[in-house]
Amino acid sequence: MIVFAGLLGAFLVLPVLAMKFDESSVPPTSDFPALPDGVSVESSQTPCGSDGCYRELWLVGSAGWSPAEVVKALRLNREKCEARSLFDRRQICTGATVYGEKVQLYLQFDH
Repeated sequence: MIVFAGLLGAFLVLPVLAMKFDESSVPPTSDFPALPDGVSVESSQTPCGSDGCYRELWLVGSAGWSPAEVVKALRLNREKCEARSLFDRRQICTGATVYGEKVQLYLQFDH
């Protein structure tokens, strides 16, 4: 019985640990929050750097929307990190940053 419990534990834990330490993985685009009305995607990219890869959307607001209003509508005045699912315990961090007249919305795994 102990051997079975050990094998079951390894079967459940090892895939989670493998996902945790895979620095080239990126969250799926489906993990982006829904965009509010009046906000559209201008472009999307998946850049990689020393901390791994991440997804980004470059957003613009409708006429009359400032970048700060876009961030406010997204409800992302600071980065949020949470576990992706019950079995995938990697933390996905989502944030929004203003660059000139555009807003960068990003998703990345917290390594």
